[in-house]
Amino acid sequence: MKVLGIRNSPTEIRFAIAEKVNGNIKILNKDQENKLVFPKHLHDLSQKVGWLFQELENIIANNPEIQVIALKQNENVSTKYSTVKETAFYDSIAYLIGNNKGIKVNSYVYTNIGTNRKDVSNFAETNAEKTDKYWDSRMADAISVTIKELK
Repeated sequence: MKVLGIRNSPTEIRFAIAEKVNGNIKILNKDQENKLVFPKHLHDLSQKVGWLFQELENIIANNPEIQVIALKQNENVSTKYSTVKETAFYDSIAYLIGNNKGIKVNSYVYTNIGTNRKDVSNFAETNAEKTDKYWDSRMADAISVTIKELK
């Protein structure tokens, strides 16, 4: 089973495509593209949502074996909604694509995954692998949700 893990933010999207091979979680795009940066000419939210929809559609089209989309959602949404509203719209795109394509979508916070913000990079490296480019905590978030789905 292939899983698409996503971590959205207002400026970029990090994604990991993973599967379990011989009992180990393998990141299939480890040394390939794993970062989507919104083009600078897109200023309004509707433009960014449309662009992201197309990009995620392309990822799914290029990886038709994906059976689950896993999202690392923002923490404390109920108390800080205004600060995460844009990211919530991006998360909803994954749900829309999942619905349209018959792909299950799940979202997780750190407690569901079994880690925390401070330890997420180590968690991702220990349970799967580190990407060759653009490694940071957001990439670790994207990998961590795939770990949750594949364990």
